[in-house]
Amino acid sequence: MASTGVAAFALGGQTLYSFADVGLGKGRKNELLSFILKSNKAVDRLKRAKALAIDEINMIDGELFDNLKFLASSIHNSEPTPWGGIQLIVSGDFFQLSPINAPNPRNEFAFESACWEKTFDVQMELTHVYRQSDSELIDFLEGIRRGQVDRDNKKFQRFLLGTTSDNLSRDQNDIETRLFPRTDDVRRVNHERLKYLGKEVVRFNVVDKGSLPWLNQLKYLIAPDELKICEGARVMLIKTPIKQLGS
Repeated sequence: MASTGVAAFALGGQTLYSFADVGLGKGRKNELLSFILKSNKAVDRLKRAKALAIDEINMIDGELFDNLKFLASSIHNSEPTPWGGIQLIVSGDFFQLSPINAPNPRNEFAFESACWEKTFDVQMELTHVYRQSDSELIDFLEGIRRGQVDRDNKKFQRFLLGTTSDNLSRDQNDIETRLFPRTDDVRRVNHERLKYLGKEVVRFNVVDKGSLPWLNQLKYLIAPDELKICEGARVMLIKTPIKQLGS
């Protein structure tokens, strides 16, 4: 399972919220327990669970993590034992998207929860980069990830704008790549860039095929139902071919 619908779809699972049937999981612990006890399916899922694998743990705030631990322990009638004996396997990158509207700044991330250290016997940090092989590029990307980048660094600019000195003097509208965390902003800028190119826009409509349960899950994806493109538009490959992995 995962913290978001997109991540859960990629795993072929469900969100943590729907698994526990706790809504947003906010509020007093005893009130949440009374609420979940009304859902026989949620109680049964928690009672039968031996292990929970959760992706995108970085988007689960500390209060929610503590609340879920309390619910699991209470349903298993074993409050001293974290999560009622359920094994937790979580993954995520706390430098990426953070929890949305975390109620307590001092308890913003899951690792700041009261139960984090008691929950995990083993914690590991993955350090080897597989998607890039250029060590200098890896260092720059790590700097961006940690927010420790010198924007005036010429090498940094070349990585953003291209590898030739000519590119640095060209119109930025022609060469820059802009990144946004929200799809609405991405679509707005893409629309503006297509208008800027001034070419005929060609539209491609999506056709989805498959069994109904999987088709219903497509609503969690960020891919639009219609692709608009024109001559001169830049296209980014977002799925890495297996043969090119590590190149």
